[in-house]
Amino acid sequence: MGGRPDRGAVAGPAGRAVAAAEAAGQARAAGAAPVRRHAGRARRLARGGGEIGRLARVLRHVGAERAQLESFNAQVMRRLSSVMAAAPVGICFTRDKRFELVSDEFCRLFGRTEAEMLGQPASTIYASNEDYQRLGGEVGRAFADHRPYLGEWPMLRADGTRFWGQLRGRPVADGDPSAGTIWTIADISEQVAAREQLEWSATHDALTGLANRKLFSQRLARVVEALPRSMPAVVVMIDLDHFKPINDRAGHAAGDAMLKAVAAAITSRVRATDWWCAWAATSSRCCWSAARETRRCASPRTSARRSARSRCRGRARP
Repeated sequence: MGGRPDRGAVAGPAGRAVAAAEAAGQARAAGAAPVRRHAGRARRLARGGGEIGRLARVLRHVGAERAQLESFNAQVMRRLSSVMAAAPVGICFTRDKRFELVSDEFCRLFGRTEAEMLGQPASTIYASNEDYQRLGGEVGRAFADHRPYLGEWPMLRADGTRFWGQLRGRPVADGDPSAGTIWTIADISEQVAAREQLEWSATHDALTGLANRKLFSQRLARVVEALPRSMPAVVVMIDLDHFKPINDRAGHAAGDAMLKAVAAAITSRVRATDWWCAWAATSSRCCWSAARETRRCASPRTSARRSARSRCRGRARP
């Protein structure tokens, strides 16, 4: 009476439900047993010293090393991104003459976004294609000698303006151009301008802008050394008389104005191939490159005298 009801004693839907539940439980028990047996066998083989056990240990070791390597690579990439974002110079990586990696400063220098730079030809940042072709030759020779490249080139921004850039390059893998090249670029426009100003000041007169005696002497020495193979040349000296009274009576400002007037008068009347200099405080000196032009020597001299006289008239006396 109080025992388990017989399967046949339960009729109707309830009986059928009980029968189905019992059948499902038996099926699960029958299926779980082989799985447990296989899992246990695999664990025993892995712990064992057989070939499968060794293979399992190798696979676990490789998986652990791979996970460690991926974590290391991710850490390196985060550090690299931080360095490139903080670097005060532009950094880029090129391969097959195209940009594959650019820093924030690099993008700022050229007025472009990272998306606009990646994949673009490296030639787009240079002022001219001729410069880029010459650069290729210089870089090739430097890398062939196993040394980094260093040079200065005019660069081109996205808005069309130019600046002087100092370019440093080093191959990623020495002797393997296909591995790419890492570059750094710095804007040195101010340094180049200061250097050019110093070079210009060393060879030119600050007041008139003419070549000074040093540069004139260097050019004249080259002309003399080239004789008799070169064409004949002529040297003309223009002496400004009565210059001291102008400074004494009208002041040094008037004297400076007269020197500038003389320089402008002669400069406007000589040829592009002629060159002349401010030889001293009270004189100017001019050199014609060909003897067949000597008949023109008197013209600039006369014109300079007349022009200076007309421009400075009335300034000699206070």
